[in-house]
Amino acid sequence: MNKTARREQTIVGPLRVWDKLELVFEEDGKQGRYHTRVEDVEGNSLVIDRPSLLTGDALFRVGAAFVAWFIKSDSSYTFAGRVLKRIDGALDVYWISKPDSVDRNQRRRFYRIADDSPVTVILADHLVKGQDHETEVKVFEGTALDISGNGMHLRSKFDANIGTKVLLTPRFKDLKREFFLIGVIRRKEDLSDNWYGYGIEFFTIEEVRHLFSSFPAHLLPKQYLTFNENQRSLLLNHIFTKQLALKKKGLI
Repeated sequence: MNKTARREQTIVGPLRVWDKLELVFEEDGKQGRYHTRVEDVEGNSLVIDRPSLLTGDALFRVGAAFVAWFIKSDSSYTFAGRVLKRIDGALDVYWISKPDSVDRNQRRRFYRIADDSPVTVILADHLVKGQDHETEVKVFEGTALDISGNGMHLRSKFDANIGTKVLLTPRFKDLKREFFLIGVIRRKEDLSDNWYGYGIEFFTIEEVRHLFSSFPAHLLPKQYLTFNENQRSLLLNHIFTKQLALKKKGLI
């Protein structure tokens, strides 16, 4: 089987050869997240390339159990497995167990809370196409009506179509740090007095590169290339803290 044909080979469900995987290991209270790619299928095993550490300190080792996740255009998917063996050589590849099935995760799996933080918005599609020069970047202001770990409901006066990619900088009043997010408009509603409501889904930079491979993310301002799973965890911690405060007040 040639290389092109192998890339089209379906393993199980939506999982294919050449898909990128994130493997999550947990051991003795530690967690480690590693990035790799499916290279081939050998019987009941998947051949993956040498993993690279994303975050954490749990070791990638033969015999260790993991939870893998991968992203498709409709959702993210997970399966459990174990590292079976390492093949020493020039490519330094590993074999992991081949899943019998994969589980689909709902993209709206994060808790959503009301919010009123100001948000700076830049139309990313215009920026990378050169429609906004560096000295003439159009910056819009809006308000986050609610927010979750992967999206927000935004109110603003800029007019954009569903599917437009945007750069978001929410300014949370009770946080000393900023988040620089890449998002896509999924819903739009006309409000009164030239205001618009937008449902925006945002992504980690790894998801952007995987889901929107033709989008020239490298042309964006560098700060918008920093939102990764660690950053998402910080955002989720902020949301969880606000959720607890609201529960104590009996508001949710």
